[in-house]
Amino acid sequence: MVENNTTLAIDTKENLLSGILGNIVQDATVSTFAKAFVFSPSYEDSILEPNFNNLIGIISFVGTLHWVFMLEIPKETALFLSNKFIGIEVPFESEDMVDLIGELINLVAGTVSTNLEKIGMKAQMSVPTVAKNRSVIPVLEGLAVLQDKYVISNYPFATKVVILTEHSVSKVEKFLKKTA
Repeated sequence: MVENNTTLAIDTKENLLSGILGNIVQDATVSTFAKAFVFSPSYEDSILEPNFNNLIGIISFVGTLHWVFMLEIPKETALFLSNKFIGIEVPFESEDMVDLIGELINLVAGTVSTNLEKIGMKAQMSVPTVAKNRSVIPVLEGLAVLQDKYVISNYPFATKVVILTEHSVSKVEKFLKKTA
């Protein structure tokens, strides 16, 4: 019996990540970046190589699910985005760059939250945090992980979604049954 429940939980998480949450995060990422930078990022079917010279915006969500959304920006991408977003290249090691990455993840996460609410999933988000000199890969592990890579004008960046608790898995199962 436990084996069947485990399989159901895994199937449910995969369905959620690739079907509902994954699509909403991808759509929000592309639309937010397109509005903010006039360039629409393209999705790539690969992962961003680990690099410890990146900035990572992090926002936690509670509600129907307990999950974390991360936006990983390599140095070269951050410099390009700062120039496009505010018209000047912000020094990578500055607090202004940290603020910029925090604002970017806040914009994307706000769109994610709004779109989740539209389909009946509650999603209250935290204040953004920005980690320096880390990579998304080892930062956080959970029950389910979805990582996507994007490119905007030849500059890569990545998103990562991590579902945190078994409690969230049961809520996902109930939500999927309700919407089926």
